[in-house]
Amino acid sequence: MLNDVVIRPIKESDAPSIHAVALEAWRHTYRTIFDQQFIENFVNRNYAPEAILSLFPRIQSGAMFSMWPNTSQRSSDSATLALITKRRAL
Repeated sequence: MLNDVVIRPIKESDAPSIHAVALEAWRHTYRTIFDQQFIENFVNRNYAPEAILSLFPRIQSGAMFSMWPNTSQRSSDSATLALITKRRAL
């Protein structure tokens, strides 16, 4: 199973996928706590691709999130938030 996981720096093109994952996660996790409309509104406001993209300057400057896995050197050409995705069959 670990061979199916890829860890890489987040890219701006990941923003729509982050929104989709957040929506699915919130629908599943909080379905018995919040009504569906609240979940939709919250995720669409806080995880919208535009909201994710607005965080990139802070992520890239190191002001938000940290390197993962832990390392003492930070790549200057990539964001510091790791994105974990399932490996797709080629």
